[in-house]
Amino acid sequence: MNEPSTERTPQGIAAEINRIKQQACKIMLINAIETGKRLKEAKDLLPHGE
Repeated sequence: MNEPSTERTPQGIAAEINRIKQQACKIMLINAIETGKRLKEAKDLLPHGE
């Protein structure tokens, strides 16, 4: 039985790095949006000017 090739290539590694980078950017964007929501919520609880 032939086993699939497990040889790592620079192109394969670069593709993995790009996927990780995309995932990290997505997580950072989601976290920034969620932080903004919490800041707006806190602001809405304070009197004007505080």
